[in-house]
Amino acid sequence: MVREHTAGKPQHGVIWTDLKPREIAQTMTQRVDARVSVRTVRQLLKSNGFSRRQSQKKKSFKSHAQRVQSRLLLLCDGGGSNPSNSWLFKADLQDLADRLGLEIRVAHYAPYCSKHNPIEHRVFPHITRACAGVVFSSVSLVRELIEKACTKTGLKVTADILDGVYEAGRTVTRHARASLNIDYDSTLPSWNYSIRSRSVA
Repeated sequence: MVREHTAGKPQHGVIWTDLKPREIAQTMTQRVDARVSVRTVRQLLKSNGFSRRQSQKKKSFKSHAQRVQSRLLLLCDGGGSNPSNSWLFKADLQDLADRLGLEIRVAHYAPYCSKHNPIEHRVFPHITRACAGVVFSSVSLVRELIEKACTKTGLKVTADILDGVYEAGRTVTRHARASLNIDYDSTLPSWNYSIRSRSVA
């Protein structure tokens, strides 16, 4: 049941699920018609090599601080202006990687799975609450309201207004595609890849 909700890099022994133990326990209880405890689920996950995503990330940050400084992780939806099959999105990320001298690690959520993106749960509900009942009369008002979003646990939101003019109808030539410094993962390569700065390639 966790197969569709599993991510990570199995070849490096790092796998996790975005389902909470409580959610898994509830589903298992319904399927086997017997009560399954959260503790049992945690033991099953551990025995099958699953780790908590947050703790794995923190461990990586502490043990590879220098490496982290040159890398940038993007969790992206699969549609809109940044779909996984968009060469234009990849080309713009390549320009960013070149300007910053960074490796940009990209992980796209599968179609219809953007609800599992942490920003959906950690930020958006609080922004919605901050804007509730207000008629938007200007962009600056929206920015002001968004920046009022906060929580007792310390969430603070910073918003900025992008007033650039975006060119329509842009395309990426075959030559430009060939020049991209992209390293695709062996697991789900269309959704997981890294774009490295061409200046340090």
